[in-house]
Amino acid sequence: MKPKLPPLIWLALKLIDLFGKGLRRFLLVFSDFWKQGKPVGNPKRILVIHGMHLGDTLVATPALRALRKRFPDAYIVFWANKSGAQILKGNPDVNEVRVFSAVWLEPTVGRFKVLPHYDPNPLRKFVRLLAYYGRAFANLLKEAKNLRGETFDMAIDFMGTIHHYILMVLAKIPVRVGPAGVGDWLLTHPVSLPDERTISEIERLLMLVRAIGADTDDKKPFVTVFPEAEASVTEKLRRKGISPDDFLVVIHPNNASTPSNRWRPEAWAKVADFLVREHKAKVVFNGVESERQEIETIKAKMQEEATDLCGELTVQELVALLKRCDLFLTVNSGPMHVAASLGTPMVLVQSAGSITRWRPYGDNFRLIVKDVPCANCGHRICPLPVSCMDMITPDEVIAAVEEMLVEIRGVR
Repeated sequence: MKPKLPPLIWLALKLIDLFGKGLRRFLLVFSDFWKQGKPVGNPKRILVIHGMHLGDTLVATPALRALRKRFPDAYIVFWANKSGAQILKGNPDVNEVRVFSAVWLEPTVGRFKVLPHYDPNPLRKFVRLLAYYGRAFANLLKEAKNLRGETFDMAIDFMGTIHHYILMVLAKIPVRVGPAGVGDWLLTHPVSLPDERTISEIERLLMLVRAIGADTDDKKPFVTVFPEAEASVTEKLRRKGISPDDFLVVIHPNNASTPSNRWRPEAWAKVADFLVREHKAKVVFNGVESERQEIETIKAKMQEEATDLCGELTVQELVALLKRCDLFLTVNSGPMHVAASLGTPMVLVQSAGSITRWRPYGDNFRLIVKDVPCANCGHRICPLPVSCMDMITPDEVIAAVEEMLVEIRGVR
């Protein structure tokens, strides 16, 4: 969910849009650089921009597959953030993955979102917004200068961000594709898409690339499992007293960037105790280093023994762990999409805030979500005294686990 723009910023962008559309028509007289709907031709170099996290990047891989099918000889460069770049290792549809940093793609400082858009102090918010957009413009000029020398024939923005539209123009990229919205007069191919809350992200991105003739019937996200990562995970588990024959349950209980997706520590503890006590499971908690305190809290509330690999895994090792485990429990998170791509049996404790957009691929999971009037709200922090996640009970999750275990044992 994009940050909600302050009313004055929103109004300014709308006015700029009105002016921009007139300016584009004027500039079109002198150059077809500004012509919308022109043939895309056969681009030799394509830049794909998608500076989001691991899960967001993974669900973009079917759209990348469609692009590769449509432009088999093109050199495709994917711009990603650090975790997104790691999940694309071994992807055959991308020639090059670059890690880039931009002001407008800094969603967190520490653990919680503190963009100036959310500052409650009006004067401080205004000053911070000026600094924010000033840094963003300087960032744009620097990146555009770097890109101009690379002669990209086409750029596609998967995010729908005006900063990226400006970047495409400053970099002098002739074919510019992105979702219609604020700033789309800068694009040659603005694509009207449904509300992001009403459609899965996989399908939304495929709709975007279909506008330039790219499509695929294979909508499964692509992830590579590296043998060296599997060996490393096996060794790390051995050090924790877990053998290849043990019934391994991995729990990823957190989502650091979206507090509304979290479930209560005592609830996780009760479910983990049940798995150890009733099913002799070896329970391993997983998370990034900043989530260690919360995982320690869960373990402290447990009556049975569990271990963790918090902050100990690379992205490739995370993939290997999720392939190795017999059952995966999680909230809406990047690892959720990895597990779905691998076909790992999963129980998902889901906030109703973004259930449609981020629903995992396939059907090898049980989903626990509350039917509430505010479903698909998109809030990162729930404003209500009792959230939809608070309404989910450990007994409901345990029942879903039992259902999933019956299905697993029926197959194996």
